Amino acid sequence: DNPYTVYVDPTVSSTFYVDTVFNSTCGNNGIGTADVTVNDLPDPSFYIKYTHFVGSAPGQELYTITGAEPYGGTFNGPGIVPADSTFDPYLAGEGSWNISYTYTNPVTGCSNTAYRVVEVIDADGSIDGLNAGYCMDDTPVELYGNGGAKGLPGGSFSGAGIDSIGIDTALFDPAIAGEGTHIISYSYQDTTGGDTTVIVIQESVNVYHISSISIAGLDAEYCYGDITDTITAALFPGIFSGDRIVNNLSGGRGVIDPTYPKYGNDTIWYLYDTTYVDGTNCQRIEEEIFVVHELPQVTITNYKELYNVTEPAYLLQGQYSGGEYTGPVPGSIVNYYDGTASFVPSVAGTGTWNIIYEYTNPVTSCTNDTVITVFVDTAQGTIDHKNDVYHIYCFDEENDTIVGLPLNSDGNPGVFSGGSVFDLNDGRAVFNPSVAGPGWHTIQYTYKGIDHITEFTISQNLYVDQLPALAITGLDDVCEDADSAVFVGAPPYNSGMGNFTSSAGGIDIHPDGSSTFYPQIVGAGTHDITYSYYSTEPNSTCISEVTLPITVNQLPTVGITDYKELYNLLETSYLIVGEYNSGEFSSSVPLSLNDQNNGTAIFNPSVAGVGTHTITYTYTNTSTGCVNDTMITVVVDSASGTINGAHDLYSIYCFDEQQDTLVANPEPTLWDGVYGSFSGPGITDLHNGTAIFNPTDAGAGIHTIDYAFYGYDGITAYSISKTITVDSIQELSIVSPDSLCLDYSNVGGNVVTIQGVPSYSAYQGGFVLDNIYPNNGLVALSEGTAWLYPDTMETGWHYIEYTYNSIMANSHCTRSTMDSVFVNGLPVILSHNIRATYNVEEDSVLLTAIPDGGEFSGSGIDNDNNYFHPADLMVDNDYYITYVWTDPVTGCENDTVIMTTIIDVDAEIIGLPSNSKYCVNGVVDTLLGNPLSNWDSLPGRFMIDGELYGLGLDSAGFNMAALDPTIAGSGFHIIRFEYHDQSGTLLYRDADIEIDSIGEVSFFIGVDEFCTNDASEEMWSNDVGKYSGPGVFDPDTTDNVATFDPSLAGNGYQDVYFTYTSPNSGCTSVASNTLLIRDLPEINFIIDSLYC
Repeated sequence: DNPYTVYVDPTVSSTFYVDTVFNSTCGNNGIGTADVTVNDLPDPSFYIKYTHFVGSAPGQELYTITGAEPYGGTFNGPGIVPADSTFDPYLAGEGSWNISYTYTNPVTGCSNTAYRVVEVIDADGSIDGLNAGYCMDDTPVELYGNGGAKGLPGGSFSGAGIDSIGIDTALFDPAIAGEGTHIISYSYQDTTGGDTTVIVIQESVNVYHISSISIAGLDAEYCYGDITDTITAALFPGIFSGDRIVNNLSGGRGVIDPTYPKYGNDTIWYLYDTTYVDGTNCQRIEEEIFVVHELPQVTITNYKELYNVTEPAYLLQGQYSGGEYTGPVPGSIVNYYDGTASFVPSVAGTGTWNIIYEYTNPVTSCTNDTVITVFVDTAQGTIDHKNDVYHIYCFDEENDTIVGLPLNSDGNPGVFSGGSVFDLNDGRAVFNPSVAGPGWHTIQYTYKGIDHITEFTISQNLYVDQLPALAITGLDDVCEDADSAVFVGAPPYNSGMGNFTSSAGGIDIHPDGSSTFYPQIVGAGTHDITYSYYSTEPNSTCISEVTLPITVNQLPTVGITDYKELYNLLETSYLIVGEYNSGEFSSSVPLSLNDQNNGTAIFNPSVAGVGTHTITYTYTNTSTGCVNDTMITVVVDSASGTINGAHDLYSIYCFDEQQDTLVANPEPTLWDGVYGSFSGPGITDLHNGTAIFNPTDAGAGIHTIDYAFYGYDGITAYSISKTITVDSIQELSIVSPDSLCLDYSNVGGNVVTIQGVPSYSAYQGGFVLDNIYPNNGLVALSEGTAWLYPDTMETGWHYIEYTYNSIMANSHCTRSTMDSVFVNGLPVILSHNIRATYNVEEDSVLLTAIPDGGEFSGSGIDNDNNYFHPADLMVDNDYYITYVWTDPVTGCENDTVIMTTIIDVDAEIIGLPSNSKYCVNGVVDTLLGNPLSNWDSLPGRFMIDGELYGLGLDSAGFNMAALDPTIAGSGFHIIRFEYHDQSGTLLYRDADIEIDSIGEVSFFIGVDEFCTNDASEEMWSNDVGKYSGPGVFDPDTTDNVATFDPSLAGNGYQDVYFTYTSPNSGCTSVASNTLLIRDLPEINFIIDSLYC
């Protein structure tokens, strides 16, 4: 059909001859001939053995393919490493695989492929006799190689500590292998598939080594008798052993006892035993040597057992030239550190004492000591006399014979001396107090101790007490009403050292050496006073006395001759007269009495005031100076009594209370017995000492009621009164809602405050609900308020009573009123669409509930339109959403709270371009949805732009989809992979893609037919791109022009192209123009001459 095109079929013949007649528009006609050759396909081949060992790591069993002919082809297939034409069984994996070799003839361009099948096998053998671990000092173990069913004998072992000893056997020596983890390999040949394949089996083995164990706390040397020592091994648990080990403690500790009766070198052992994680048990015994030295033998060679406390220091001599002495008290031993020391008895004091001599061997540093017991004595005995208790004699006392004890140790008496004693030479002596004189005297008695040498002296201090002459001061005459007279003895005495006595009694003794005499007790007359003085010397019985007289004068008699007993408060002054024309008047109310200084006084009752008063008249005897008085009692009285009624306690009446009868009760001692009269607001006098009181007539307020009567003298008028208060309470009301809402789920939390009017303070009123008190539905507060708890009530009508008690103090008046309230039940929320989980990438969700019209609240809630926004919240957090709905009829509100969890989508879409861009003319792309976790294992699905398998997206298998960019169309699209998690929540992963369509592109050229010798023609486009094709010259791809040279294009129809590449996506669009290039007549026909 086309005069310029010839079609040939290479499978029919290998050589063609083509003749054509060419009608050229270039001015000539010609005939062209072309030979067409069909070439043979190449015949490639290569060698690879059939069976391969998979190995345990890449590259371990790498196989080099050989015999590839012709050279220069390409290997393909599982496990092929193209870089060096090798086969890696580990990368291929177990199984049978096709390996191909493709060769292309570089001259003809013809290709062909050769194929070989290989099988990759795993080891079927084993290493027998090898444990997971060994101790480094374990004996070598024999290992056996087992090649399995298809293994050939003659395998070999290798690895640290391995020594082959025979066919398929070897010794493993942990000591040679050394500490650490080692790989033991056994290689043998496998005959699977007819090939001989080397199989290598590798096993890991651990060799453990316990290094030297240090033992802390063990001394190199001990002395016999040292205290026990705790030693600690660096590794534990373990056990110490040895003669001196007495205890094993936890934590690798042991106790060593140096007191074991053995001297010289000694040994202990520590056995450490441990089991490692692979079950290997290893032990180590650590040995330690130490020395136990014998203690030195210590004695004191020079000392004595008995010492006088007054003796000088005594030199002690020890066995060695060194050492140290210690004694009973500090300072009793003086060390010279040359084996000697001085013992000082006076510092040690009397008693039995231990002296210790301690010596340290300078070679072994071991210390020992010896102890001696010595007795330090002092004089023991008594000097007995008649005053043995306190040793005090009076100056004028008789002589006393004193006795000294004990006698000398040989039985002879001792010797007395000192204190004016006369020794009788028989163990006795005579003591004369008056010869010795006043004061202390020391008497000594000396005797010899049990050694017949040491003298001991005992002493006794005797005191001679001589008393001074006595006197008494303060014996002046006194009146018989005097409170007291004080006597002082001379010299004065302290407590218990003297005494005053009176012939008539009435005397007290004081510790300060004085005495008090009471004239009122002894009465008028002359009385003797005796002062007895006891020695001030403690425990002395010596005493001296003196007696002197004292006179007590009698008081004068006194009386009042003119006065009266009763006075009216309103009376004028009254003159009172005493017995003498001198003296002084006084009153219990001083200003009520005016003394006239002549034995009279004026009494003023109004100044004295109501009550009983005393008036005293005092007179002094000028000769004796003694004073006496007399006292009278007078009464100044005013009206007194009570007016009694129904409310005597507080005298408060309620405004609406019934009338009351009042009764007058004047003081009987004043009243003359004749009834008086009542007066005051609301009073009706009954003229019998009673009256009627009407609170309503009196009116609200404070009123005074009077009752007038005469005193018992029938002349004096008195009046008593009573204050009465009439209390009135205003009208009451209750401020409360008409209706309430009942919420049983919020008992105690739903509170309504009601108010009583007027309000009150505490204890002035209260509320009662439904005539039940107490009632859980109402709690009364202060200030006339109360709390209603509708959640504790039943629905329906309830009645509230408000009682108001008068705020007036002590008033019993009260008033009450009633009100009602209706309690409505809460509305019921029937349903909602809130899910248990939401995807954090999920779009906003409109929340709904029945009944509708309520409000949602909580984290992520848009309160304006009830939308929930999961993307605003934190992943893996729990959130609470509350829906509140209010009944428009009752106004009652209820809510429900739902917990939801925000989760993250743990999934990916595999297969998308890295830049998420497609070309509209691109190939179909397969996408894989891959849930990474928490997947319910059911198939997921894909969506595009919100449409399930929408335009350009088709299902391609389990969790797979095929995306055809051409069908999907250019623009931005959203690919979504949806799946469900294990809780049933729909999850999805979105991916934004762009399909780029750069539209139609074009380019222009001035002519579309050329002769081969025509000049070049310029091509241009409105876009910047790349021109290509025969005869096209485009040196600069950054502009929009290029040139076409027909002489280079070749004859015939030639396609030239313009390719535009989008800078955004890299997508290309190609425009083409077909140009006809006509050859000149003399040019032969040109056609491809080679075919395969």
